[in-house]
Amino acid sequence: MNSEQLCILIVDHDPAFSSMIAEYLRDRGHCPVMAEDGEEMRAAMERESIELVLLDLDLPKEDGVALTQYIRANSSVGIIILSGKGDMADRVLTLELGADDYLQKPFELRELSARINSLSRRLARDEVNPADNAIAAQFI
Repeated sequence: MNSEQLCILIVDHDPAFSSMIAEYLRDRGHCPVMAEDGEEMRAAMERESIELVLLDLDLPKEDGVALTQYIRANSSVGIIILSGKGDMADRVLTLELGADDYLQKPFELRELSARINSLSRRLARDEVNPADNAIAAQFI
């Protein structure tokens, strides 16, 4: 995973919000892709080389919790939940189901960028040292 430029999928039902995030990411050298629901998300993940997903929990048709499970069952991409839901149960559940991070709306774009960079560095290390990860997993 190249921490310089990432292909980041933004899954949110609010096109204005997604566009704002996409513009911010594009200005920082990333390649944003937008989807408004689970169907568009799955199509984008098949079509693009997605490295990280920014996922809202409150989506039409399918909720973000189910989509978190789907992503984790089918991919090792990074997942950051971006949600207006701030209660502890939602945060813990999505993290337990495989999300890497959770950021409550509203948030500062600089914080989102820092979390993306942090996750990108960790995922890049995981790709470089898969044997170390297998050894570490034995102790968990």
